[in-house]
Amino acid sequence: MKNINLNNYSGEEFESLCQQILDNIYDKVELTPLVNDKGKDLIITHNSKKIFVECKRWSNSVGRDVVQKFHSAMITAKVKRGIIITTSRLSKPAKDYIKEDVTDCEIESIEFEELKELGAKHGYNIFWEEEDIIVDEIKQASEQEIKNIFETKLKIKLKAHPKSIADYLAIKDRKTTYATCYKVDYSVDTLYKSQATKYRINEESYIYFDEQGKPLGSRLTRFLESAEGKEVSENAYDFSSKEEELKSKTIEKAINRHSERIRYKGKNNVTYRKKVVPKKKDVTICGVEKIKYPKDKINLKVSNQVIEAAGYFNGLNRLVRSESNIRSEYTNKRLNNGVLCSDCGKIADKPETGESYSCNKCDKLICYDDSYYYTFLKLFNRFTCEECAQEMNRDIGKISERVDYQKKFSTVTAYFWVILIVISIAMGYIMIIV
Repeated sequence: MKNINLNNYSGEEFESLCQQILDNIYDKVELTPLVNDKGKDLIITHNSKKIFVECKRWSNSVGRDVVQKFHSAMITAKVKRGIIITTSRLSKPAKDYIKEDVTDCEIESIEFEELKELGAKHGYNIFWEEEDIIVDEIKQASEQEIKNIFETKLKIKLKAHPKSIADYLAIKDRKTTYATCYKVDYSVDTLYKSQATKYRINEESYIYFDEQGKPLGSRLTRFLESAEGKEVSENAYDFSSKEEELKSKTIEKAINRHSERIRYKGKNNVTYRKKVVPKKKDVTICGVEKIKYPKDKINLKVSNQVIEAAGYFNGLNRLVRSESNIRSEYTNKRLNNGVLCSDCGKIADKPETGESYSCNKCDKLICYDDSYYYTFLKLFNRFTCEECAQEMNRDIGKISERVDYQKKFSTVTAYFWVILIVISIAMGYIMIIV
């Protein structure tokens, strides 16, 4: 919802606002020239018929003389329908004139309360400064949603089987605060003309600002664009000055953002280069929206470890600003490819390091302390979990109970492979000589 503080709107800006609202209803809505508008501010074309509109940003009531002048303009242009839009109300004499004296055409009025309702239907919260404004409040993510987000992230660094990372994940502590930002919608319409070319810039866009009036970064902007929220009321006592500040900054940035360099050929076949820069009057502020979004600080328990994370969370959308690394419980090494033991929950490095193993029978991922082994063909060690070890009728021992056991592979197996490689190289060399 775009907040429209009428205290900060000039008559010209109010006419532009009315054009934007009516543009959602009618086929075509045009602004008349500021000078010599001939008694109307907007001209609507709808179903091939014209409608005149008079816009009055007044705090006092609209009198009979305004209605008479508007009626006269309609008669002169032979227009059969007119609308008077005001931020206040029509006086009784003005209403009586429409009811009793306007017989050759139709004039309707949109007073302040009706204008507010019409604006709300099309995304505008129109108010005077002493009223409340509408604030978009981004909803908090539930704890389950946050756990799902971190589970997805941790799956990149940790593997677990048959249990999942979610079985060992819990939010230990969570602190949520709300930050404030502002979204300013604007449009740019500028035309560059020369004898040889015409070039028009006609675009609509927006800029997000933080509470200090600095533009938000692209990552946080993308997060806010996709986040869902609800509308709440808030007192507008400090909104007016902030709105004026942001309007000024938006115009400056819009001019820089939408300035373009063009090339064209003149009538003498010479190529010209020109930088088209919109002027301040070419930038229209369409509305200022106040947004509150949650910032979370979380202590997340992953099995036996606690990691700290801070960021913005909204359902499936998230922007994690900082996160501690998962570490091996054996060496305290940072892990990018670790294992979460499905028996005890210990976090260890990948199987190639000897800190964890995959059961040869059921593929369960287990840590060094919960791994068992047996020897295959008296040469090769095979690793298994406790459950599979109990089911097998073999000479099986626990790896951690072998004092001379090497974490990466047994000494016997290592010697066997070294000797085998040496013999292969020697035989190959002899065959080459022969």
